Formats: sequence, structure tokens, C-alpha cells
Amino acid sequence: MNFAPRDVTIWQRDATALLQTFGAGTTSPLEAVEAILDRVWRLDQVPNAYTALSGTLRDKAAAAARRWAEGRSAGPLDGLPVIVKNNLVSAGLPTAWGNAALARRPCPADERPVAALRRAGALVIGKGNTPEFALEGCTTFLQPAPSSRRDRASARPAAS
Repeated sequence: MNFAPRDVTIWQRDATALLQTFGAGTTSPLEAVEAILDRVWRLDQVPNAYTALSGTLRDKAAAAARRWAEGRSAGPLDGLPVIVKNNLVSAGLPTAWGNAALARRPCPADERPVAALRRAGALVIGKGNTPEFALEGCTTFLQPAPSSRRDRASARPAAS
């Protein structure tokens, strides 16, 4: 069964469709990451969905693309780009819980759910914004993040 219609762009595909295209060789993890990062840089000015991006994402996506091309994926989610909510500890990225004081401190290790995703081969794109300490439905945590042109005037829905 084909879950990836040709008229759907890479960033619109769900996890199943992306993995299917990786296996078929019609899309690579690197192409998926590049498409997603392009959208983040172009469109994340207003929604403020990301608070941090992985500095090693492209290298990890390229390694996953090589594995898929060689027919040896590293796990069931190899190369699948995922966003991790900013209240889950992720190695190499700050876990701010929507709090400016915590926003500059990268974490040394992954929390269990993030570690499980990585063991399965998923690639962490970055951290998704969250209300302070994950207590509200809207966030006013407008940390300058991956894209620099932000409208910091009002609260926005959290990126769940």
C-alpha cells in the first residue's frame, strides 16, 4: 500500500509515508530534513514553534541517507525527523520548560522517551515551544530561537 502520494510534498508526509519513501529510495532523510529546515527558516517567524534546532541534524540525516541507500537502516525510524517538546530533556539541546532562565543550558543526556526515539533511529530536529513549565495552553515564552525575526508582542498557541 502506498502512503506517499506523489502530489504531497516532503514536509506534508506523515511518518509512515516518509519511511516508505526512504525505503523506496524516492526521498532521503537528508532531503526531508532540508525541506523541514527550509520551512522552519521561512515560516517560523510568527508561530514560534521551535525554541532550538539541532546543530548536528544535517550530518545525522546524511548518515541515515547513506544507510538507507546501502539497504541497512539503523532502526524502524531511521532518519525520521521529529520535534521534541521543550519539556522533554534532549541531549545537546536546552530544555527550558518555557522558562527563559533555563533556555541557555544544553542537557547532557536524553530523557527516556527521547532516548527511545533516537535508539529507533529518529532524528531530533529541535525543541518545540511550550508554555512556562507546561502549565498553560498558550505560551508567552518568546525566546529568540532558530529564526531571528520574531513578533514578541503577544501569546501564541503552544507547539503541540
